[in-house]
Amino acid sequence: MGKRPKLWEIWAESELKAKNIQIFAVFLAVLLTVETLSFGFYLLKPKPIYYINGNQGFAFPVKSNTKLVKIFTEGFVADLSNYTPSTIDNCYQEIFQLCSPKCLAHIKISLLNEKKLIKDNAVSSLFAFKSIQIKKIGNGWKIKIQGKHSLYIGGQEIKNGLYQYNIKVIKTTPTAGNPLGIMVDKVSGRFIGEKG
Repeated sequence: MGKRPKLWEIWAESELKAKNIQIFAVFLAVLLTVETLSFGFYLLKPKPIYYINGNQGFAFPVKSNTKLVKIFTEGFVADLSNYTPSTIDNCYQEIFQLCSPKCLAHIKISLLNEKKLIKDNAVSSLFAFKSIQIKKIGNGWKIKIQGKHSLYIGGQEIKNGLYQYNIKVIKTTPTAGNPLGIMVDKVSGRFIGEKG
């Protein structure tokens, strides 16, 4: 018959097993932490937006955002300068969604005051694009848009002339509300040639 283990042998063996379990638990905790952190970094890292080209049937990330910036900026200027008293609320709501917080802080109060004047005085505005120039700078673009801008009170034209917008657009992380990942960071405009 075999010899029965003594109490201190059983105790030593159980301590060895407990130590092995502790080492395994620490290893598992470290592995889980590393996996969680790497997954978190993966989720937070900006990813390219893929557009499906119907002609070619391939999905590809946009390599040059200049065309998107042009379309985005034209839409912004169209909302900013083509309105009537009945459409001004929608136009300005769109503008506010396309601006960076910095830009919004500069223009929101003046646009809200302007909106009240537009409604009270039945002001309408039309803008026809003539030219657009886009220049890439750092993390964004500088855009110069010129066009014919006409202002009306009621049905009477009160101002007409060449108007120029200077706009700075920056890259941002794409979101559901802003899938293009670009926003207006600065905007200014002035008449550079007037009639009336």
